Amino acid sequence: MLYYRMKWVRSFNPFKIEIFAKVLQNILMINQDMTLKCFDMVVRLLANKESRRPKGEIIKNIKHYMDMRFRRMVSFDKLSKYHQDPTAEELTKTLDCWPSMNYYITGCRYVLMPWKFNGCYALFIIDHVK
Repeated sequence: MLYYRMKWVRSFNPFKIEIFAKVLQNILMINQDMTLKCFDMVVRLLANKESRRPKGEIIKNIKHYMDMRFRRMVSFDKLSKYHQDPTAEELTKTLDCWPSMNYYITGCRYVLMPWKFNGCYALFIIDHVK
């Protein structure tokens, strides 16, 4: 039973995420929601995979993957008395490029922004070309 308390997944870039074995076991159950940490880890893996694509392919359709930090900062679903507005510096960090990639957000064709509201996830895709 102690292995449930073990940290099975750890990542530090661009911010620290630790996922315990119990959390990983719970996301395998169909009736359980995915935790925000697990979702952020998936976004981090997608961004890392993107950085390993051939350079010519990346340049055509550069994508910026945002994780749930932006949603947590903005917190539209919280009452205003429990919500503190983020600073401009905090918001800027959500638009920084991923550590394994070297680009400016202004050069990205797509910005992929996940959102969670009332237990449902949505993905907003902002296309800078259109």
